[in-house]
Amino acid sequence: MLNACGWGEENEMEIRAMTKADCNAIGELYAAAWKAGYKGLLPQDFLDGITSEKYAERSRGLGFLNEGSFVVLDGERIVGHCHARAANEPEWRGWGEIHTLYVHPEYWRTGYGAAVFKRAEEWLYERGFDDVYLYVLEGNERAERFYKAQGFFPNGGTLCCEIGGVTVTDNRYTKYYPRHTEYGETEIHIAESGAAAIAEVLKNGGFKARSSLLFCLDRYFDPYYGKTIPERERVVEILREYEKIAVDSTLFAVRELLEYVY
Repeated sequence: MLNACGWGEENEMEIRAMTKADCNAIGELYAAAWKAGYKGLLPQDFLDGITSEKYAERSRGLGFLNEGSFVVLDGERIVGHCHARAANEPEWRGWGEIHTLYVHPEYWRTGYGAAVFKRAEEWLYERGFDDVYLYVLEGNERAERFYKAQGFFPNGGTLCCEIGGVTVTDNRYTKYYPRHTEYGETEIHIAESGAAAIAEVLKNGGFKARSSLLFCLDRYFDPYYGKTIPERERVVEILREYEKIAVDSTLFAVRELLEYVY
């Protein structure tokens, strides 16, 4: 366990996956965070109407109980929650998203929020998301400072929605995680074994296996290398089918390969 800065040795920080039993605590956390964090940014009558019960119920229906949902505890008290997922917007397929992060106001600027946020980032990276985005309510300077400190910066994108009877704007912040991908004799052997071997990796392989193979295939598809590949037409069909279902950053790799074909 880690110790949060400024809270003394007796207060221990623990980060773990969210469970169904956490929903009530998450509701209390969100109600407190919204009332304090959005004061002056959202209508006060809307904030006054927020209840922990309402947000406890919402937490059961927002995908928070899926993988990628983490809580941070001070002792036995849940003081922060962060939810990461594959991008929910079709046009951003291939990206990861930090869907939500809230920390109880009593624990702002203590390191608890940064710690649970980092765990969510790691979860996305482990699942092959090199590009990640999130949204920040326009005018929320405290949140802007926090996300910039984590390496996220506005990319000019916005999302408008209605909250409390008024239209608000969320600004999109993005971050790229550089990852070194390489291939060796194993990937060369798979590529030169033909369509079935390639299809097996793309269907059942982990992120590293899939990304390494796609990187290797570049030497067979880029005309610069002057190489051929067995069953090329069938391999192209497999790549086209994979492009339809890929959700992590291998989506961009397979699209680059298909550019050689079009």
